[in-house]
Amino acid sequence: MKKIYILLLFFVIQFYFAQNSQLYYSGKFFNENKKPQNFLKVLNKNSGVYELTDEKGFAILAAKNYDTLVWNNGKNTQVVSRVRELKSILESEIKSEDVKSIYSRDYDSLTIFEEKDQFSIGENYDSITKKSDRYFSSVRKLKLQKDSFYKIKTQPKKYLTFNGSFSTSVDVKSKNQIPKTQNRYVQGRSQNGSLVWRGSETDEMFSFGPDISTLEFDNQAYEYDQNGRLVNFSNGLSSAKIYDNNLLKTTVGYSNHLTINAAIKRDYTDQFRLSLDFGQEKDQMYFIDQFDIGNVFKAKIYSKILKFDVNAGFNYEENKATNTNRIGLFNRAYQNSLLTPISFSNDQNAYLQNGLQRSYSRYADNPKFLFDQNQKYNYYDNRRLNCKGFIS
Repeated sequence: MKKIYILLLFFVIQFYFAQNSQLYYSGKFFNENKKPQNFLKVLNKNSGVYELTDEKGFAILAAKNYDTLVWNNGKNTQVVSRVRELKSILESEIKSEDVKSIYSRDYDSLTIFEEKDQFSIGENYDSITKKSDRYFSSVRKLKLQKDSFYKIKTQPKKYLTFNGSFSTSVDVKSKNQIPKTQNRYVQGRSQNGSLVWRGSETDEMFSFGPDISTLEFDNQAYEYDQNGRLVNFSNGLSSAKIYDNNLLKTTVGYSNHLTINAAIKRDYTDQFRLSLDFGQEKDQMYFIDQFDIGNVFKAKIYSKILKFDVNAGFNYEENKATNTNRIGLFNRAYQNSLLTPISFSNDQNAYLQNGLQRSYSRYADNPKFLFDQNQKYNYYDNRRLNCKGFIS
């Protein structure tokens, strides 16, 4: 029975001290501007205990889990959680460092026995030979700095590196929807109660002539058509076929870009670097043989000379086009292609024998004549040539 009483007394004492062990909460508290403030009052609403913060806004309060802390005159509140003992809080706030051993050559001379080192430099530099170590050739300079400390400068390792990239893309354009035009009646009009074909020399602007299936070409010499004039259909020849004067075609453009980089490195540091960029882009329009081309060339050079970094750059850009639409050239060409009668071909020729424009009427234009030019490109933009360099 005595043993049971003694054991029970031990648990009672342990429970008593556990109940009386004080726990604390630590943290940083800020003022209304969310900045740390000295002497900011933080109150434990449950126990009535309060503390003042230091200049960093830090404070330690006696508290229990789920107690409510109030500061800034009740504008800020917080429910306490994860309380700890005061010792644990103070230890976490103090930075601890390990004690480093003090090196002493005198102590080493008493505790360490000197062993013969076959790679020791000694007092005589002549003792170093190429057979001393396989990396001997990489040593440029050896200098004693202080007690048992040598500074080694290695020979610079230079090497050349290359890299680059190439990208290309293709752009295919095709017409979607175009205005629908009639494909039955030829150039002409009603005359004496009958529909009559009227050739280009008459400057007829309208297509109110006969049905093309009732006509045929006579295959005689005719300046406006290599198949001849249109005559009434007979069994001897086949009926005339309509001409396709559509300007819109399926076109293909492209874009190419090449980058080349070369560098001379020494110990993983660039001593010289050259970067070249080449680019060409062709934008093919919906009209055949109408396109614009852009060429780009860029060069960058970097060199390290003594302690200076030298940078230089060169940019060249060029844009050129067969034609532009600044004066509505493409609009007029497409308009005339739609208005051209089905009995007239714009593709056969753009000029007459006398050098004048060949079109279905003097009051209309042949798109092929509008696009004809003495030089390949009728448009050049301002070529930009920029050179820059600086030393730092």
